[in-house]
Amino acid sequence: MEKSSSSSVPKCRICNDRHFLKSCPRFLRMSVMKRRDVVKEKGFCFNCLCTSHTRHWCPSRKTCMVCQKNHHTLIHTDATLKNVHRVHGSEPVRDGDKKKQRRPPGSLSSNRASKRSSPPSHSRKPNMEDRLSRRSKTHIFLPTALTRILAQNGPEKTRVLLNSGGTQTVILKDLVDRLNLRSTIKEGKEHCIVNLQSYQDPSAKIQISGVVKRQFNIALPTEVKDEKFKKVYDHLSDLADPNFCSPKNIEIIIGNDQLPRILKAGLIQTSSRMPIAQSTIFGWAISGACQF
Repeated sequence: MEKSSSSSVPKCRICNDRHFLKSCPRFLRMSVMKRRDVVKEKGFCFNCLCTSHTRHWCPSRKTCMVCQKNHHTLIHTDATLKNVHRVHGSEPVRDGDKKKQRRPPGSLSSNRASKRSSPPSHSRKPNMEDRLSRRSKTHIFLPTALTRILAQNGPEKTRVLLNSGGTQTVILKDLVDRLNLRSTIKEGKEHCIVNLQSYQDPSAKIQISGVVKRQFNIALPTEVKDEKFKKVYDHLSDLADPNFCSPKNIEIIIGNDQLPRILKAGLIQTSSRMPIAQSTIFGWAISGACQF
């Protein structure tokens, strides 16, 4: 007899539901430092977030997607990078301590001789954090979401921008005409009401109204980003826009008149150099600055 799939999923030590820690909504809403404290307090493995073993005995070959070290991406902090030598037992010697050290007998004194006697060092492969920090060009990600418009002829896929800097919602005229959406004229402006459905969760629906405009030629992001960058967010299975790295046209700009009904509690920041993930009814929306 086969066991049910739910029985194979462990009971979460945070909220008591049946899911893995990396999928726990309560855990994801915590700050990075709070998540690290919880992992340590509850006895989770720092590398894979399981409870059956510690990091030193972890069978998983996966490492942090930001710094490539032996901890989970969800508990990565900048302090982790600073302390990496101490974690691996190879803390560098401070300048003040160098005078106290004595050379062993027969050691070479000149730097030139030292270089000849020491084996060639193999430079480690640059990780994501290194690549981002070495490049000066900064790119800004604006939060986008892939949604469905529930139209008369069936659901139609469309991309929206979550614009916290705008006061009103704007709908592209071409979209209204293409889907034959009903609109009205108020105070000399065309208005339209649309029903949006989450592309990730069909049960999440919302009705929004906005001003119809003939054009706002926006394709976000403005250029194709490194697809490897998406791996930093692989632990988030429900991204609001799975193709947030590729330029796609925006047909609806959702402003602050509708945005509070779309945003949810929950914010994830893997590193100060990386964009954040904001929880929304459409899924996790990626936004912020990043160096490429």
